[in-house]
Order: sequence, then structure tokens, then C-alpha cells
Amino acid sequence: MLTKLIKFFNQKLVKFLFFGGLTILIYMLVLVFFEELIQLNYNISVSFAYFTSMLFNFLVNKFIVFEYKKSSAKLVHIQTIEFSCIILLNYLITLLFVNITKHFTGEVYSGSLLAAFTQTIIAYFIYDKLLKKIENHFL
Repeated sequence: MLTKLIKFFNQKLVKFLFFGGLTILIYMLVLVFFEELIQLNYNISVSFAYFTSMLFNFLVNKFIVFEYKKSSAKLVHIQTIEFSCIILLNYLITLLFVNITKHFTGEVYSGSLLAAFTQTIIAYFIYDKLLKKIENHFL
């Protein structure tokens, strides 16, 4: 039973979804902290939450989910550039979703969650292919 459970959680998609959920949790906690407790502007709060959670997400996807352990300076530099482009696009999508829901509902959380779930589905396929492509090309 325990062996089956370990095998299940070692599957790439399961790990991706687990850490994706953890990323969303980190995002929401940081968002609540900055918007509700510190009372920063919601766009600034979303930005802090987004970049904090994406740093966590990048690291767990690279080393735990997709298990790309190679970390030469050149490889990390290229991966950082590639992921920065993806992160920037996702960040703009997040701000769009948040501002639309803020306009219609007066709150930012549903837009944040909608953006996160949309991006999680797309990201699984992009991250896996991108990491393999970069690793094969530069090593």
C-alpha cells in the first residue's frame, strides 16, 4: 500500500499538480497579507504574490517535478531568460484577470484563482518541453 502511494506521488503530473496547488496557496497567502493586512494597492499586492509564488514554482518544477538537476551557469542563465518570458506573459494575464474581476465584483481573489488555474494547465506542457529543449540544446 505504501509503495503504491509513493509510486503515485512520484508521477510527474501528480507532483506538478501538488506543487501547483502549493504555489497557489503561497500566492493567496502573500496576496491576503499585502492586500488585507498591509493594505497595499491591489495591483502591487498581486505583483508581490505573483513573483513570490513564481520563484517557488520555478524551483520546485525544475528540481523536484521535472527533476532537471543539471545547473551549469549557462543552462541556468538560458532557463532563467526563457522562464522570465513565460512568467512575464503569465503576469500580464494575471493582472488582466484580476482587474476584470475587480471591476465587476470589487474583489481580486477570484480573478487571481482563475488566472492561476488557467496558467497551471498550460504551464505543465510548456515547462516540460522547454526544460528538455534547453537542456538538450545547451548540454
